Amino acid sequence: MSGAVGLPCCLASSVQTVCQLWDAWRMFVINFGIPLYSSWVVEMQPVFTTLMASPIQAFLLLRCWHIVKSNYFIIFPLTAVLLASVALNIAMTVRVFTYHLTEGVWIPYLFSLILPACLDVSINAIRAPIVSIPSTGALHP
Repeated sequence: MSGAVGLPCCLASSVQTVCQLWDAWRMFVINFGIPLYSSWVVEMQPVFTTLMASPIQAFLLLRCWHIVKSNYFIIFPLTAVLLASVALNIAMTVRVFTYHLTEGVWIPYLFSLILPACLDVSINAIRAPIVSIPSTGALHP
């Protein structure tokens, strides 16, 4: 299971790194440090972030599923938050490419930032009691 999560994240991270290096080369070497226009690399950042974070969050949700002993009332809202986060990031990227809007505050943009943060806090709150229990006596004599 960890390979199914790690491989897409590794690929997305590699593509993001290559794209960022290309964009930095374009801005600082080709255009002599003058940003003439917003490149597609900058506009694709929400998609790259979602591609890297969503599989890990889904894996951690699976771990929480085992911790809460298959409690649907806890896992289904968290899964809905994950899916809403992915959908909002895709919608935000489509809007940026369609209208090239980078000014102003768009309410779904705020939710695309708030929802993953709430999901991370919720997952960590569920996992905290399990993670904080020492599994071996290596730290304690």
